Formats: sequence, C-alpha cells, structure tokens
Amino acid sequence: MPRVVLYGDVNLNVLDGSAIWLLSMAEALSLGGCEVTIPLKSIVKTDRLSAKLASMPNVKVIPAKPTRGRDSIIRSEVRAIIENLIRKNRPDLVIARGIDVCDKLVESDPISEILWSYVTEYHYPIWDMDDQQVDKIQRVCSRSQRVFAQTEEARAHLEATIPEAAGKTLILTPMVPDEFFADLSAVSTQVSTQESPRVTGDPLRLIYSGKFAKEWLTLEAPELVQALAEQGVKANLRMVGDKFQKSPVDPEWPLRMKALANTPPDGVTFEGGVSREKSRELISHADVGLSWRSAALDQSVEISTKVLEYSASGVPPLLNRTAAHEKIFGADYPLFLGPNERSVDGAAKVLAEAVNELPQLRLRAQAAVEPYRLSNRAKVIRGYIDRFLGSYLSAHGVAQTGPKKHKVLVAGHDLKFAGELLDMLKGRPDVELRIDHWETLHKNNEAESQKLLDWADTIFCEWAGPNSVWYSQRKKSHQRLVVRLHMFELGGPWLGNINFDAIDQLVTVSELYRDITAEQTKWDKSKIVVIANGIDVLDLDRPKIEGSEFRIGLVGIVPWRKRPDRAVEVLRQLLDKDPRFTLHIKGRMPWDYAHEWKKEDQRKDYETFFKGLGTDPRIGERVVFEPFGADMGNWLSKMGFILSPSTSESFHLAPAEGMASGAVPILWERDGVRGIFGDHFVVADNDAAAARILALVADPALYASESKLAKESAKNFDIESVNVKWQEALFPTR
Repeated sequence: MPRVVLYGDVNLNVLDGSAIWLLSMAEALSLGGCEVTIPLKSIVKTDRLSAKLASMPNVKVIPAKPTRGRDSIIRSEVRAIIENLIRKNRPDLVIARGIDVCDKLVESDPISEILWSYVTEYHYPIWDMDDQQVDKIQRVCSRSQRVFAQTEEARAHLEATIPEAAGKTLILTPMVPDEFFADLSAVSTQVSTQESPRVTGDPLRLIYSGKFAKEWLTLEAPELVQALAEQGVKANLRMVGDKFQKSPVDPEWPLRMKALANTPPDGVTFEGGVSREKSRELISHADVGLSWRSAALDQSVEISTKVLEYSASGVPPLLNRTAAHEKIFGADYPLFLGPNERSVDGAAKVLAEAVNELPQLRLRAQAAVEPYRLSNRAKVIRGYIDRFLGSYLSAHGVAQTGPKKHKVLVAGHDLKFAGELLDMLKGRPDVELRIDHWETLHKNNEAESQKLLDWADTIFCEWAGPNSVWYSQRKKSHQRLVVRLHMFELGGPWLGNINFDAIDQLVTVSELYRDITAEQTKWDKSKIVVIANGIDVLDLDRPKIEGSEFRIGLVGIVPWRKRPDRAVEVLRQLLDKDPRFTLHIKGRMPWDYAHEWKKEDQRKDYETFFKGLGTDPRIGERVVFEPFGADMGNWLSKMGFILSPSTSESFHLAPAEGMASGAVPILWERDGVRGIFGDHFVVADNDAAAARILALVADPALYASESKLAKESAKNFDIESVNVKWQEALFPTR
C-alpha cells in the first residue's frame, strides 16, 4: 500500500475551493488504496470539513499545533513536521499544494526527493506574474519530482513558459465525489415523455456556492432576481459561503459584500458557511448554479470545481463562454454568457430564454462532467503512483525499507538521453544515486571522480567515451560497471583504451549497433545487450491541436546525415497539392556545434540548404524553426506527422516520441530502421514520403487508424518496459 503525506496550505474552517481540494485528494488517495497522512495547517474550530477527513479509511489526520498565540502553523513548521514524518514513516511520496509552502519544502532534500507539487498560483499569461513569483515556480518545478496542472491547456502553458516543468507535469483535474452525481432518471423520463418542464408560477431557483469575490461577480448576483422579474420570470437565489476575499483594486469591496449578506434583498437568502454535505443538499434543490465571472478571468485555462459540482447534481451552470468551458459543455450550450451578455440584464435574458430547456440541460450538464467523477480520477491518480513509484518495486520485490542502500554512480558529459533512467533510479527506495557530471566529453574533475569511484557499488557510464576509459581502467573487483554506447563513439580514437574486461555489460540501443560494435571491436558479444531508448508514453500522449495533420515535425538537423533537405523536398511536394502544410524544425542550429560547423563539406551543405529556403519564398515561409527545449509533449501536440529522414541513426528518439503522441512517423529506409520500428512506417524515398502523407490527410479514418497504430507501437519503448531491462542490467542479483 503506497504511503502518502498530503498537505494543503489551506484552512479547513473555511469552505472554499482549496479546502474542497484537500478533501477530494484525500478521498481519491484513500479510494485508490493508499495510506494517507494529513498534517493540518490550522486548529479545527468547526468540523464541517474535517469530520469528513476523519471518516475516510486509511487516512490519518494530524491536528495542527501552532506556536502559542497563532491559529495556524507557519511554513517552516510544515517542513519540520513532514521531515519528521519521512524519518518515522518512510512515505513513498509527499503531495503538497500552494506555491509558498512548496517553495519551502523544496529546500529540504529528503522532501524534494519524493515531492509532488501542485502550484495553483501560476497565472495565465506568465507576464501577469512578478519576477519573484516566477522564480518560486521555477524552483518548485526544478526540485519537485512531479508537478500537477489542472488541464491539458494549463500543462501546455506551464511547460512552455517554465521549462523546468517539462516532462514531469501530470494532469490533476478537479474531482467531484460520486455522491454528488444525482439520480436523474425522473428527469430523463420527463424529457422522453415531453412533460411540461415547470409548473406555472414556480420560481426559478438559483444558487451560488463558494467564496465571495469581486471578480466572481457575487455582489451583482442578487440583482438577477429583480432583473428576471422584469423578464417575466419569478426567481429566488441562495448564496452559500463565508469567505469574503479582499480586492487589491477595491479595498472597500468586502465591506459592501458583507453588508449585502447581512441585509439581503427580497428573494435572496445568505446561508453562510455550511458543511460540504449541506452545500450538496442545497445545490440539489436548485435549477441553475451561478458561475459567471468577470471578463478578466476568461483567459483562465482552469476549471471551477463548483461548476462540476453543480453539473453533477443535475444543476446546469450559468457561466462565461470560454474555450475551456466549450470543451466540456459544447459550443452550443445555452447558458453561456458571451462578451455582450455579462451584465445583470444580459445574464437575466439568457436565463429567461433557457427556462424551458432546463430538464434537457440537467441531463446534458451531468453527462458532460462524468469524467470528473472522483472514483474515476482515483484510478488515474493511483496509476500515476504505480507508474512512477510502485509498479516495478512491488512487481519485482524491491525492498521498500532497510538501512543499507545500493550506491549507484552515473558518469557522463551529456545525460539528455538518460532522464528516464535517472528518474527510475531516484524512484527506487533502495538506491542512493550520485552523478559525476563531466565538464566535456574529455574533461572531468579527477579528484571528484576518484572520490565517487571509491564510494560506488555500481557505475553506469553514459556514452562509451573517455569517461568509460577512465572508469574501466580504475574499477574495483567488487564493483559493477555498465556502459551505454550510442553510435558516434565507434569513431573515437579512445575506444581502444577502454578495458572491456572490466565492463560487466555494454548496452547498445539497437540490434544493428550491437552487431556493428561486436564486429568492429571484437569485444565479447555475449556481454553486449540491447536496451532501446525509453520514452514516457503517458507524458507524450496528449490531445492534438486542431489542424495538426497539416504540421510536419522534424527534430534535430545536426549532423548533416539527419538530412533536413529531404524534409524540405517533401514539403515542396505537399505544397504542390495543398498550401496548408508547414514543416516545423525543432532543435539547435549547426553553427551551435563548433565541432560540426568546422567540417567544411558539411558546412557547405548547410549553406546550400539555408540559401534554398531564402530564395524560395513559397517554401521558406512554410518552414518554422523552433528552439531546442524539453517540452516535447507540448510541441508534439501540434504535429500530425514526425519525420526521420536520416541516412543513419543508432536509434532516433524523435520518431518514437512522436509515435507516442499519435503523430504518424515517416521513416526513410536505412540500415537498422526496420529492426527498431518495424516495416509499416518505412518509406523508400522523398516521393513515397509525400505520397503517404497526402493519402492519409485525404482519408481521416485511415489517418486515425495509423495514428492509433503509432501509439500502440510506441509502447515498445515505454519506460515501464525499458526500465525492467535496465534493472536487470544494473542490478542482476537484486
């Protein structure tokens, strides 16, 4: 049973979205079979929320014990409490919400090694935040093992603007407890028999539940009752909540809101703060839930939990028309407020026009939020935990506890292909990991390397370069040495200096290069194994952006054997048939690699290539160069096809990543390509590549089938299966 410490920088005495998140997350973890420990931030003065926590199975609540004179613990105390829990209970992970508390927690190595952070204070767009806040988010993302974002759009924006979040961001949507999903069978019958939806004279029952805030238009909401009366619709409104949020632009706003709550107009009732169960009961008796907002919030890529709760209860929400809301409810949802309908009179008019559609809207709203049912999300969250922490360990009997850890040293100058391997090693509770990061291919700090060598039980050299020479000549008899050879090393003058007898296992990324290596070096082939480069299919599998089928991706154009000229020729043929195609080239430029740029023949090839783009506007205007970056999942969501036009590759990670995203790979014929990727996606030449792309774009059903096949094929490279092989290579007896 995974052990989780869950902390929310929230006050459970106040009913608001952050407090509801803590309850929902605790319930999801409990339902998913986790053992959960929750240190509370504040002294409990009302049990309307905390009682629910106390009733959950496998959930332990630690009461807050702040310093005398305070109601809440401070963040340094939170850090000390969680560090103590790690020492005593050895949890598998810590989940925390709140930028300031997460920023404090990442200062602690024991916490940051198992920390999953949920930063809700990230603003969209990023330039709305000050530099200090951006720095905090960068620190948190850099030192956390995983980061949560609420939606795909939020993840894309976070990874694009905070590179430290790329590849480690998980989707954590809002969750609605199963009991919120009302039985609407009577409503369904009413709709099917076309019964009269409302009894003449019955009031339209409106409800608002949540915090009272200026941008939430809660001061204006009571005016809807009178405005609806002027539209000929009798209405009443219940307002639930007791949190009055300050307004930085209008300091007097909370006072006016409180005055309204104390003396509400006719037809408006303020219920104050209530338990979540009581809130659910009040919502269930309403006809429409109010969730309209100021236009300033239209750019948000997050979803209101209250919108989901209304909908699950069969209470359709009145809300702003935004891209995020259209994605859930559909563009033709009748209770959207457009830019010209945000006034009280405009909202009243929309409500009045939809009154007779309410039964249908009840069914529609509930169906739209079914994916957010808590029991469904609990399975997803447990899947995250199993994938990154528990599945391999439990399946293969790795000890979760024990005082002695296996000391693993990873050495190399460039670890960009070892990210998933490092994550796996960090996730093993029986491993202590250290890195010998060489300054260049040839240069290291010998004193530091020697110190690390003396410490290690197992040494892994990324690249069979001078690092492998150094360690193979110094490795001790009790140590295990594993080396990974990619491709370029076979031409290195140092190769003959590697003491192969000291290497316990040499890893290549394909059968072709296993054979080539054995043939060229005459090394014992029985000690050479194939482990493909690993990819995180969960991270890369994201919804495609509209029009992706006309975007062709190419990752990396250095060295010249990657043949960007082939990609441009394919684009030329595509544009002859359809002007909508674009070629997106991601990566560094050739002059960024001094050792490559100084090769005269190769430099001339690049000069000819770029000159061709500059002299043919039709082509040049349809080629987009995008910088090197870690946000591959985000970038690939735009791509419908991924090209691999190289004349030689040891593996080629980019098409594997593209396949996981659902992009259809186009792989030029070359030695070894079929052994890695199979026959299906291989083409003979540029003409065949262009013809294949055009055929798939012309047949959406065929394209969808090929995209699905690409995803299925990419599972062969998923880190879960690849990591099993790495475990066997690095720890054959553990």
